[in-house]
Amino acid sequence: SAETSCGGNSNNYEHYFRILELLSEVKIGVVLVELVRSTPTDLDPSAEDELRQEALEILCDLIRTIITCVHVDHPPEVAAHAEVAVAACIEEFDGSVPVQVLDEILVFVGAGPIQWVTNPAAVRAAAAVALAKKKRQPPPFPQSEMPPAQIQQTNPQYLVAAKIIRRTEDKISSPIAALLNGLLGGDTDVVTSISVVDLTETTTTDARGKTVSTPSAAAVTSTGQVAHTGADVWSITYELHRIAPQILTTVIGTVASSLVYPEVGPRWRATKLLGRLFAARSSNIAVKFRICFSQWLRRSADTEQKIRETMVKGLVSFLTNKS
Repeated sequence: SAETSCGGNSNNYEHYFRILELLSEVKIGVVLVELVRSTPTDLDPSAEDELRQEALEILCDLIRTIITCVHVDHPPEVAAHAEVAVAACIEEFDGSVPVQVLDEILVFVGAGPIQWVTNPAAVRAAAAVALAKKKRQPPPFPQSEMPPAQIQQTNPQYLVAAKIIRRTEDKISSPIAALLNGLLGGDTDVVTSISVVDLTETTTTDARGKTVSTPSAAAVTSTGQVAHTGADVWSITYELHRIAPQILTTVIGTVASSLVYPEVGPRWRATKLLGRLFAARSSNIAVKFRICFSQWLRRSADTEQKIRETMVKGLVSFLTNKS
């Protein structure tokens, strides 16, 4: 329940909610931003850098905690307070927003709007079967009637992150675009400074037996959620076209440049991402980026079979969704 998901009982939940309310209304987190932006002049340079870095780390922890604590069974006020509290911190920055702060938000975007979680009905059914077995009784129902182990659920943390980006788009769009371009372009300074560094994908099997791509660095928790330890720049880029497509104005060209990359991996991932973006019902990216679309179409004759197969799937989706 909402009361137990952030503290174990109703008293803890009320305490948590009051803190979140204060963060939203009083904007206490802005104090940390001030420490990141400027430090007392009576400190030596090394002490100033240390204080600034410590403040940035605390700010990132605060943002991560605020968003993580939003659950699907919480009342709407929780998500609303989380959105305002984090947005206030971002809006307080002058000029560029630190990439570490962007990282904390984008990892939730990369997880997508839908998540697979443990099915409570399956847990109860498994317990009933185990109890019947222990008592040497026949199963309470046939194996074929067992509920699925996992079910789909709206990802509330994604929704909060999306609203934060929309709310602060004027402030955050250019820094996010620069970050994505740096990651896709292999900028060493960017890649080594944040956790959204995984440019590869691995394939796994979900609860339905379907093969899906996931970030190779991502840790999947027992509830099926992607943990904060990794994110996929490709999935983040795709999700941003749904949230704030203007952010991708310069990013699409960077992705398209990988279409002629000599190595198969980056070339295939760029082909796959652009195919998803061009075919998306909610976008007209193929019209806005005609040159990139033409470059993508040429991958139909790629020397790599894997890429040609990806193009077939992408073209079918494009014709289906755009016809």
